[in-house]
Amino acid sequence: MRGSTPLDVAASSVMDNNGLALALEEPDLDKVVTYLAGCGLQSCPMLLAKGYPDIGWNPIEGERYLSFLRFAVFVNGESVEENSSVVVKLLIRRPECFGPALRGEGGNGLLAAMKEAIKISEMPALDLPGSVHGVSSDVSADGDDEEEVVHMGNAIMSFYSALIDLLGRCAPEMHLINKGKGEALRIRAILRSLVPTEDLVGIISIPLKMPIINKDGSMTEPDMSACFCPDHKAPMVLFLDRVYGIEDQSFLLHLLEVGFLPDLKAATTLDTVGEADEKTRGINNEWPTLCYMDFIKALKDQ
Repeated sequence: MRGSTPLDVAASSVMDNNGLALALEEPDLDKVVTYLAGCGLQSCPMLLAKGYPDIGWNPIEGERYLSFLRFAVFVNGESVEENSSVVVKLLIRRPECFGPALRGEGGNGLLAAMKEAIKISEMPALDLPGSVHGVSSDVSADGDDEEEVVHMGNAIMSFYSALIDLLGRCAPEMHLINKGKGEALRIRAILRSLVPTEDLVGIISIPLKMPIINKDGSMTEPDMSACFCPDHKAPMVLFLDRVYGIEDQSFLLHLLEVGFLPDLKAATTLDTVGEADEKTRGINNEWPTLCYMDFIKALKDQ
């Protein structure tokens, strides 16, 4: 059903449409945030009925509400200031929106949540309903290839990545910070209080899954819909750039050493092997290169 629900249609309508984004008022955004908060309080009944583990919240639906909010606060490469400040205010009022890791008391933080989600993704008993252990992601237990199999670990990673992406796009533009605008400084302080740089760098430093060469020479590709992948790293870089900025060259070099270079090296290995799926090679090649160039540009602009 992804892509065909009213929420998805609304999100695609707001995407890149500055007029529609500006037409959204606080009551409209509050409704979306209210539904998002509900996702942080109980598991998805539909997934429970299919035998999925009860994790106490619903990252799958939550991600979709986050995606809508992202399109409302960031249009055509720029933050929609009017919506961004409202969304941050509404989210802060409902800590359930941040998922268990960032909810406040009892939360273990973003890095710990990502590592736990990766562990879940590697354990079929926690990642999938009991009836489909060992079944491919695009085929359901009864062979109906129209029904998508949800990987719980990946869903949790994707939720937190979408959340960080949204929060990063809510960050005030630098020209407002430089002018000392009180509201801009307040929003940035709130965003910084939610996620420390150590967690962001830690996630960027997590190794990506690479294809495995078997004894017979064949290659087993990682399932990008089930494991930690570049799409989960990129929002951390965006948040780091827009919320914290690049303070100095030594920080950039450290990030390069622990995050980008290992991924570039792994991507080079894929090119050398030459048998990896073209999509896998492209994804793993593209993400560190583009992010590193963005950081270089940000440092140069300072």
